Amino acid sequence: MKRFAVISVLSSIIALGLVVGCSAKTTNTSVEQISVVDNNTTATLTEYGYAHFEQLPDLVKKKFPNVTLNNSQPDPTQKISLQDLVASGKTPDIIYLHDIYQLNDAQSMGATFDLTPLMNKYKFDLNKYDPSAMSYLRMASPNGQITALPWVGPHYVLMYNKAIFDKFGVSYPKDGMTWPEVIDLAKNLTRAADGVQYHGLLIDNYKIISDEYPLLAVDPKTNQAVLSSDPTWTKVLDLYKSIYDISGNYDPKITDNGTAFGKDQTVAMMATGKSWTLNGQTGSGVNWNMVSIPTLPEFPGQRPAISTEMFTVSSSSTNKDLAFKIIQYLVTDPVGVGFFATDEAIPPVYNTDQFKQVFAKNWGYLPADNPNALSVFYGKAAIWPKNVSQYENLATKIITDASTQVVQGKADTNTALRNASDQLNNAIQIAQQQK
Repeated sequence: MKRFAVISVLSSIIALGLVVGCSAKTTNTSVEQISVVDNNTTATLTEYGYAHFEQLPDLVKKKFPNVTLNNSQPDPTQKISLQDLVASGKTPDIIYLHDIYQLNDAQSMGATFDLTPLMNKYKFDLNKYDPSAMSYLRMASPNGQITALPWVGPHYVLMYNKAIFDKFGVSYPKDGMTWPEVIDLAKNLTRAADGVQYHGLLIDNYKIISDEYPLLAVDPKTNQAVLSSDPTWTKVLDLYKSIYDISGNYDPKITDNGTAFGKDQTVAMMATGKSWTLNGQTGSGVNWNMVSIPTLPEFPGQRPAISTEMFTVSSSSTNKDLAFKIIQYLVTDPVGVGFFATDEAIPPVYNTDQFKQVFAKNWGYLPADNPNALSVFYGKAAIWPKNVSQYENLATKIITDASTQVVQGKADTNTALRNASDQLNNAIQIAQQQK
């Protein structure tokens, strides 16, 4: 089953209202010190959190034929929280986590433990991970413990419609272009022709730009918003606004960039991390390709920092070794990586050339002319700061609203950021009072 819902930081905030940085109850749980679990071990395990669980059992059996993997939420109409499972003593063996906010929540309830002994036992090489993905994970583990294994994460690309470029005689974009260069290109493609308004460039959201630094909205030392005091935020929103300042490029009627690009075919270029966005639309005949996401002139070749999804082993699992080996298979084995490249259309973060090629070969959304799938790995992903405020996750919707106001001309950048800072500080104060 292909993924239809947009994965975003905002969705995880709405779903969980979690924060990073609260004291974690990470459990120091011992693992088997002598025997190494065999792939033919017979056991029944449960998994929690992965949206398309129905595809996991068969995938696991390819490597572990005698393992039965059950869903901790067999009835999809009855949502059970991880906290409820832990409280009832039914903590699953394997836990899927969408982001570090969910990881922090799992840590705070004692559902995780340091995986280092298991990594050493089964020779799991952390050095093969993309450094950006590891920097993201470590923001939720200030004590240095590794309590989860990164799996996949959004990698942004610039998709483009060849037909629109050909129609207007404009050369295709290339890997390694900067935002100003792509915006100039978009100006030549934003025009009306044959009764159709074409849009040169659309972008998912402001975070594609801010994550290239990457920027945080809250000072981790003071827990105060820095949106109006850090001038880099002004640069981010000004650049974001300049895309939609192109005459004819902004259209408030466009509510889904993927539809406008893939179905309506009125968008020449789309900066996106939603690599599944063309699902069900490629049959409409769109002739597309993609190149690397544009970069900031001051950081050439530096793509956005990676926010990764992850799996972990429950601290209360009675099959820790086996659960770890299954996760190791899902995140590092070519079979597992190839499956998720097709199903999720999100690149792996286990950073070897072998797995990049597996992703490129199996990505189910590529058109027949084999576009440059490896463009998602162009350059190096930015590294996250070492520390993050426990209130950082409150900022996304507030900044999104501010960026929309700027694009729509309802506020200038400085006013929008000043108001956003006030809103964020108020939200932080309320969260502090609720503790």
